[in-house]
Amino acid sequence: MKYQRKIFYINEYVDGVIGRNIGYTKLFQRGTKLQIQIHIERNYGLYGQKIYVLERDKHAINKTLFGTVLSKDKDINMERNTAEIENNNSEIVGVMIEGKYATSCGGTEDKKICISDYFNPEREQEIRAAEVIEENEDVLEYIELEPDMDSEGEIIQIEMEMVHDEAYQFKKLFAGHKNMYPFEDDEMTTCVQIEPSDFSDFPKKYWQLGSNTFLLQGYYNYRHLILATNDEVIYVGIPGQYHRRDQYMADMFGFGRFKGIHKKECQLGDFGYWMLAIPKPQSTETWVDCGETS
Repeated sequence: MKYQRKIFYINEYVDGVIGRNIGYTKLFQRGTKLQIQIHIERNYGLYGQKIYVLERDKHAINKTLFGTVLSKDKDINMERNTAEIENNNSEIVGVMIEGKYATSCGGTEDKKICISDYFNPEREQEIRAAEVIEENEDVLEYIELEPDMDSEGEIIQIEMEMVHDEAYQFKKLFAGHKNMYPFEDDEMTTCVQIEPSDFSDFPKKYWQLGSNTFLLQGYYNYRHLILATNDEVIYVGIPGQYHRRDQYMADMFGFGRFKGIHKKECQLGDFGYWMLAIPKPQSTETWVDCGETS
């Protein structure tokens, strides 16, 4: 029997540009029955909008209509027989909500999937997953051009631009988020508040943290995460209470250290943060050729 249970955190889109987190979608599948529950915060009406699911199969990620919202309630509950919308080998990896003229919001469990790639309803439904790339303003793409044989003798000026490294990306993350220091001690030099959508601004190898099940459950319960650092290590912190059952799950998902908010030895039931350590990168920024002008 096929079984799925997932949470997608929903971001609004304005003119195709991703915005803030505005809610979440819970997905439950047992056998051929698929249920989607949507909760949108703020005064955000979904009446008349269409719900799509993004299905990943062996070769592509497909956008498939799930249904139209016919309720004016804040919380939406829809159910369908999955045999009507997917094949047996597919996996649902995202949800989109479209109004009459534009996509209003959506979310996925994979940061490499760009919701905006699916805005145009006339676009082919099948694309290779490997070609779906998260746009990152700090990554420069280069196209090698064939020499122009007609421009012999032309004076070419080579422009230079800085390629930003991981140290710069983390520095930008700390500078761009609200300070939040929940601990009584001074182990951390900096601590800011983040959310799952912010992992798209991390170095690419950490994008998968945005779909970490243990992390999403902690965010769902307490509505925030932390990013902290000291002189040697950067930490991603998930709020929670210290319990042995959670210790096992935290270890399994990579958050093996628990740091309580109070300056004392942790006891069962104490509130704190399950921490994932990231080695602090050193800056290696260099100047590179990024184009040429005559």
